[in-house]
Amino acid sequence: MTCTPEGVRYLQDVSFPISRPHGDAYAQVSGSGTGRRRGPAVTSPGSGRSAGRVWDRVLAEPPTGSTGSMASSTARRHGVVAGRRRPGRPERSRDSEPVHLAEPDEREAYRILDFALRTGEILLSGGAGAVDVTATTIALAQACGLRSVVSEVTFTSITLSYVRAPDVAPVTSVRLVQQRTPDYTRVTEIHNLVDDLVEQRITPATAMARLDEVAHRRHPYPRWVVTAFRALLAAAVAGLLGAGVLVTGIAFATTVVVDRATGALSARRLPDFYANAVGAAIATTVAVAVMVADLDVRPSLIVASGIVLLLPGVTLVGSVQDAISGFLLTASARAFEVFVLTAGIISGVAAVLSVADRFGVALTVTTQPAGQLGDVPVQALAATVAAAAAAGASYAPRRALPIAGLAGLLAWGRSEHSARPGSTRRCPPEGRRCCSARAPTCSPTTRRRRR
Repeated sequence: MTCTPEGVRYLQDVSFPISRPHGDAYAQVSGSGTGRRRGPAVTSPGSGRSAGRVWDRVLAEPPTGSTGSMASSTARRHGVVAGRRRPGRPERSRDSEPVHLAEPDEREAYRILDFALRTGEILLSGGAGAVDVTATTIALAQACGLRSVVSEVTFTSITLSYVRAPDVAPVTSVRLVQQRTPDYTRVTEIHNLVDDLVEQRITPATAMARLDEVAHRRHPYPRWVVTAFRALLAAAVAGLLGAGVLVTGIAFATTVVVDRATGALSARRLPDFYANAVGAAIATTVAVAVMVADLDVRPSLIVASGIVLLLPGVTLVGSVQDAISGFLLTASARAFEVFVLTAGIISGVAAVLSVADRFGVALTVTTQPAGQLGDVPVQALAATVAAAAAAGASYAPRRALPIAGLAGLLAWGRSEHSARPGSTRRCPPEGRRCCSARAPTCSPTTRRRRR
């Protein structure tokens, strides 16, 4: 065995036993690097041909750093320190493989990732935020035995990666979210499932079976019930805006037609932009027909109540939530979807108004209250019905409908109280000079502001 000049410089000031391929003697490289002597045989760990190859490799390595520290670390790595084996270190040849901890089978890992992805798909399509989907998928994977999981959620896809070891390729699975229909009943059931699994009240096998039931279960309400909820929402909004009985009835019937038309277009995979444009065009056409019929109603209320169904309120709330949580990519995508859907509504309304104007029919917008349904009790009832109907249209659980209605009533009461500070009556626009005359219809706050 020869030692190159680079190897001599590499091993300067280092003395350790070298096992020859046949184990008959040892060579010691002195600090000067010029002499070599033989002595009695010394048996070192791993002696034999494999050990000889190990030390040939050590001597042939070019120096890349501190010679003494690298040589000693190499010797320690192979279990030899001053001719003795380090206690507790097993003998291992150069060709041995690294040892890994026990890990789940790759097929089982894919099965767990698919379970978590299906759960996240239901949440994301049901209107949940990206932060909720990320936390849920990671919690499910960890509860099923995958400790190191990375989750990435975008507006249309969910990606999960199970990192087994630094030098092993991760197990990665992706699932696309193509349909987004708010269903808060399913979202609630998924949250209950996750809580039971994380708290170890159920096994992973039971959780997977429950997920299959939730995914294949039909919506809690029939389709005609959802249409009725949306029509009630439009009628209640018309009542809140001061519409009469006739306009409220027309708004109810118009919303039924709009809902059935947009549902048929969505079933044919038409983009939501065109569905919103068609729905807004239907509502505007009904308003123009009411004007042509010369009915004593406000046609603008028909348009306003008809397009309430089309407004992307759930998407807007999700965009704000994702932006606050730090998921800026998903928030930007949701915000742009809000812009596209709103542009579809505007396009439908503008197209019908343009055609009507060519035929000499101009739709005017008035702000005077019109009608019999402007009383406070009726508006309070309308606010309650609107909130409960909006929850039902999003497939909320039945027990949540009264709570939603109560929340709507409280919100309306708060808005009315804020709009009328200091008194339950307002000073009418045509009699604002009464504030200077200290009329009883003016509140003290208004009189002080007037002064």
